[in-house]
Amino acid sequence: GYGATLSYYAATESFGSAQNYQRLEGRGSYVQSWGPHTLNLFAAGGTDLGTDMPAYESFSLGGPLRLSGFRLEQFSGRRDALGRAVYYNQFFSLPDLLGSGAYVGASAEVGRITDRTDGFAQPGTLYSGSVFVGASTFLGPAYLGAGFGNNGAASVYLLLGAP
Repeated sequence: GYGATLSYYAATESFGSAQNYQRLEGRGSYVQSWGPHTLNLFAAGGTDLGTDMPAYESFSLGGPLRLSGFRLEQFSGRRDALGRAVYYNQFFSLPDLLGSGAYVGASAEVGRITDRTDGFAQPGTLYSGSVFVGASTFLGPAYLGAGFGNNGAASVYLLLGAP
């Protein structure tokens, strides 16, 4: 299947905002399965349209499947772009009472943050990837993964719920 979303937000002083700014964000995905194998392609991006959006509205990257090798929301700025390819394979079916299955997979991710609001240098293009095992359980998804990124960055994740 496939899906796409686009959202736009405008804050204006004439309607009570502390400042004028805009925020535009889009994302799209394509997922294809062949038996127990699944490929998920995803792209997203956002911009403040040059309006000096405040730091609390910043776009962020870092964490599971959003540059997995880096800390959660390690990078933030007024513009972002993210591309991701994820492959996973259902290697075990769970009884209906427990969920649907257990999976093993890997991701390749590329992202970029510009016009940072935290004062740190622009990181340029960031590359990351992950390997993981997961399960679709009656409590929701469970995920254990290791991420790797530029310059030796690495992280380990244990999640209950969507990454």
